Amino acid sequence: MRAISILLILSACSDDSPQKRERSIASAWPVAWVDLTNSAISEDVLRKTGGQPETADSGARSQQTLSGDGWFAFTVDATEAFRFVGLTRQPGAAGDAAAIDFAFRLQSGRGDVYENGSWRADNTVVAGDVLKIARESGTIRFFKNDLLIHEIKSATDQRLTAQAALIDLTSTVAHARITIPAPWQPPQSDPPMTDPMDPPMTDPPMADPPTTTPTPSPSPIAHHRFCGWTMATGYVTPDQDPGYLTFAAHADDFDAVHPAWWHLGADTNTLLPIYGEGELLILMHTTFGGARTLLIPMVAAVDGNQPQLIHQMLYDAAARQSHIQKLVALAVSKNYDGLDLDYEHLPDSDRDAFSQFAREVAAALHASGKTVSFAVQALTIKSSVWDYDALSAVVDQLHVMGYDFHGLGSPHPGPVAPLGWIQAHAAYVQSIGRTQKFILGLPNYSIGGPEGSTTNFSSTSLAAIQLGSYATTTTHMASCSLLNPGQNWSAGRAPNIVTSAQGHVYFDDIASMEEKVSVAQQAGYGGITYWTIGGEPDRPGPLDFFQMVRAHFPKN
Repeated sequence: MRAISILLILSACSDDSPQKRERSIASAWPVAWVDLTNSAISEDVLRKTGGQPETADSGARSQQTLSGDGWFAFTVDATEAFRFVGLTRQPGAAGDAAAIDFAFRLQSGRGDVYENGSWRADNTVVAGDVLKIARESGTIRFFKNDLLIHEIKSATDQRLTAQAALIDLTSTVAHARITIPAPWQPPQSDPPMTDPMDPPMTDPPMADPPTTTPTPSPSPIAHHRFCGWTMATGYVTPDQDPGYLTFAAHADDFDAVHPAWWHLGADTNTLLPIYGEGELLILMHTTFGGARTLLIPMVAAVDGNQPQLIHQMLYDAAARQSHIQKLVALAVSKNYDGLDLDYEHLPDSDRDAFSQFAREVAAALHASGKTVSFAVQALTIKSSVWDYDALSAVVDQLHVMGYDFHGLGSPHPGPVAPLGWIQAHAAYVQSIGRTQKFILGLPNYSIGGPEGSTTNFSSTSLAAIQLGSYATTTTHMASCSLLNPGQNWSAGRAPNIVTSAQGHVYFDDIASMEEKVSVAQQAGYGGITYWTIGGEPDRPGPLDFFQMVRAHFPKN
């Protein structure tokens, strides 16, 4: 775990005496933003006003520079928008975050410390926090509300310029201040700070940026409207894995990604990596590499005796805390934005114990500035180990596995995610409330087998589409033996094809997926996810899969 030392910086008492004026060597001025690109200044706030959404094409730099010791500070007025703000040796083009040598990276309730485009320290923010970057005797120090959160030794003695790279359309930099040697004068367009006839003042117009009382780290806000799971197949090296390559090609479309990178080992104190863990193709297209997409890997406990180990852990307070500590250490040491927990095949009787575990793990991860989500089944009534009400009250997201109504090993082929089932699930979620916490998972795969026999075939949706001309309707659900009494769930659009080799194959195309996405949108869900990235359907159009999802759940 990366240790971040926290030091309390005690400010001197206010003193407006002549002696203070004599020993003052610098003045703190409002930043004079210049070279504005797709941005404007209004009421002491720099704002992105043009360019493209989710694009690094807006920003500005300060006219003033730090030639020695001094600081640059600004107030967090909004926590969601994605932007980099900091100090640079050599200002780059508008929106060029990589050109900012010492920066705060702000997005979704976070204000992490970055150096030359690489993460250095975690930090959460709320509206009103004051972030400051200071150079003191050659050391760069990062502060939040006068608390030191990170420092970089033996840093540059070159001139430093404040620079902002504004990416989201709602990006802002509020009330920016910078210390500069007296008697620097603001641009003529600025209102005069003193009477021109007065002698130059070495007293700062604002001796320090406005500060607020430090607050405890809040629960991270990490809304994501479109995400997906991905898992290396093992048939090729991770850098050539089709799912990883698809993610890299469409990384800007995703708000978050959940690579299947960890699973339970011989006990709940052991977390083991899965093939593909740490692949740079994923890392460099997420927040780890300075991009906007959140990196929230999955930790799985679904195979062999893993569910039994989780079951035992739930009823042992010491074992629970030890397991939670391992999860927190993993998220912090790997610089993940959070963790997605996939703990399945637990008995219904574990419901209350599992909910207690959820409360404890959420509190621990939130305290470290990390998010937590769970993969849960698509329920239509209160049943199973997942208590929607209890879980949605404490976690950031519930990723609903809206698939496998018919799956591998089912007694017969049929629709993977019948529309009526998804509609019944949505009605139940609406009865619980907190619908924004629910992310509907789509199936990006096919299921097939001999008619009336156990299913034994699966492929990506695209591979199934390429089997040949397919039907889009089925009467199967009218007589499906998997339905309980009283359940009358329609299939909706149900692409399917009968083949000699794979049997009767059911899958989803873009239009059948859109039916389910529309249900989630109308029910007020927080977004869409799917299993798994890679091999997405390519028809019927006119929108491709990614465009279709974003048409219903646009980027924030």
